Amino acid sequence: MLKLMRQEKKLGDPEELSAIDAVFCKNSNRQKKLTIGSVKSNMGPAEAAAGMASIAKILMAFENQKFPPNINFTTPRANIPAFEEKRVKVATEAEKLQGQLIAMNSFGLGGGNSHALFRGNAKGK
Repeated sequence: MLKLMRQEKKLGDPEELSAIDAVFCKNSNRQKKLTIGSVKSNMGPAEAAAGMASIAKILMAFENQKFPPNINFTTPRANIPAFEEKRVKVATEAEKLQGQLIAMNSFGLGGGNSHALFRGNAKGK
């Protein structure tokens, strides 16, 4: 009964996408869809190693100048305005990296949240 009386709050993807949308889409002068990705779709839940796996994926993106695709992804979760209003898209194919900045978000179920911004090395090999 108590559960029905309090308002339920969706955690995980909806909250993370809402924060990303607010910072990188709604409150910026972005003209194109923001491409997002995840290590979870490629390798499953990494738990405590998720941050390190994300950094490895970011380094590979800078090295190859390609945004890596998310395998095992078919459709975005419903009722997320960033997807429904087409401000954000999930990379399903490798695509040319746009710019030299990649943001990494980590929203843990235990309440630990973090964000880091990475800049690629503009010098050639």
